[in-house]
Amino acid sequence: MALELFHMTQFQDVDLQASASGVLSIVPLASFPPNVFDAALDTLMQLVSPPPVQHETLRDLSNWHVKVKALPLLQIIFFNQLHQMSPAQHQRILMGVAAVLGDSQVEVRQLAADTLAGLVRCSGRGAVDSLRAKFEGVLDSSSGAGRRRIRVDPAQSDGSAAAAVAQRHGAVLGLSALILAFPYDVPVWVPAVVRRLAACASDRPPISTTVNKTFSEFRRTHQDGWHDHLEALSEEDSATLTDLLLSVSSS
Repeated sequence: MALELFHMTQFQDVDLQASASGVLSIVPLASFPPNVFDAALDTLMQLVSPPPVQHETLRDLSNWHVKVKALPLLQIIFFNQLHQMSPAQHQRILMGVAAVLGDSQVEVRQLAADTLAGLVRCSGRGAVDSLRAKFEGVLDSSSGAGRRRIRVDPAQSDGSAAAAVAQRHGAVLGLSALILAFPYDVPVWVPAVVRRLAACASDRPPISTTVNKTFSEFRRTHQDGWHDHLEALSEEDSATLTDLLLSVSSS
């Protein structure tokens, strides 16, 4: 039924769109039995991260506007089912949202980052470590994609250069989501992530824009207890965090 409701949100009939959107907004609030939750999760994951080979109905729902509608619903279901879902389901949602960070549409990438930050707040250190390794691996393999001097030709037939930039931007957004998931704390792994982000500060927009915005937001949310946060870190990490945040956010 969910696929049909999402399909209705794409119709030209404004009243039908509103009705379908209204029903979709209350579906995540239901309490799903384990077998039904798996089916609901399958549907939402197909919408936010469509498989290469798609059913005709999914092809009709493959535009980015549907992903923007589906991601908030996935987050609500995650929160409502948090204490009932299995570790495998938990991990599937995290990695599914992380995969959307490489979407070709920047609006989808940004919403996926906001969604991921919310999910990470309710996840353990193991989830942070696996996500961090994933994002840093993408950065290691895409160092050339962010260079300002490389121009992406809009007419490029395969779109490979634009896709590479999107993937690198997605990894930066992912690391950003990790540190912004802790607005009143500075976990011990944060300085290392800040160093990785700072290394991308000279990349082409929107990568550099995301880095500067992340550092600005991080300083804003931590400013009240800034000195206490620094004292909890090693002297080297405290100096690194202060220097990088100030130098990049002021540039």
